[in-house]
Amino acid sequence: MTQLPEINWHQIRGKAPSGSRRDGFEELGNQLMIHGGLVTWPAGTTFTTFGNPDGGREGRGELPGGATWGWQAKYLFTLDDDAFAQIDKSIRRVLTTEPTLERYFVLLPYNRPGGDTAKTKSAWTKWNEHVAKWEAAAAAAGRTVTFEYIGETQLNECLLQPSQVGRLRYWFDLDVFSGDRFREIAGRAEADAGGRYSPRVERRTTDRRRLRRPRTHPGVRTRDPNHAGRPPQRPRHLRPVDAREASRPVQARNRGTG
Repeated sequence: MTQLPEINWHQIRGKAPSGSRRDGFEELGNQLMIHGGLVTWPAGTTFTTFGNPDGGREGRGELPGGATWGWQAKYLFTLDDDAFAQIDKSIRRVLTTEPTLERYFVLLPYNRPGGDTAKTKSAWTKWNEHVAKWEAAAAAAGRTVTFEYIGETQLNECLLQPSQVGRLRYWFDLDVFSGDRFREIAGRAEADAGGRYSPRVERRTTDRRRLRRPRTHPGVRTRDPNHAGRPPQRPRHLRPVDAREASRPVQARNRGTG
């Protein structure tokens, strides 16, 4: 079982040469899209990632049939008018640079609020309204494109998989103890023990209450059938001497132990 950490997207590692967290988030987004299982790609997909200017996409996957899926990462923690303006600009550009685009993913470390009020629209509602506009723009160009949002929950779920412990350590300095990590630690301990360890001393159980106390515990009873049910006795020379015996001469006490 993996011990789950708390992921703070405000503390993501920056990327050289700028050292900015925005560039770090874009790079991590590329890694998760291609290698992290954030999206299930058809077998045989080939990938390309882009620097700046990126033509409206951080990267693209070209499917065996020739269609492309693209993605854009925005290091934003709100979906206000400025954020939508940035996304609009990227989508207008990608509809030009990717003539076979079928799916487009927008990644933000942010979950969209969905609580509309009489005076304001939520980020969820605004997103759906923009999707309708983007789909209409694609249709005007003779294409059908779906636009999908990937937020904080999906990103966290992906990063908390056992296969992603290396990325958690690199990008967030989080040390996660996965099953593989525990096996590695146990393997080192076994190697250090050398001949002092044998698998025969292991006791496997799913119920910790069934584990017996170590034999060195003072309450453990001996397994000697001649002393069944009685606590183990100390050797006579280690037993405490009572007052009557202490008054006897040493020679007499020694004769009594012979």
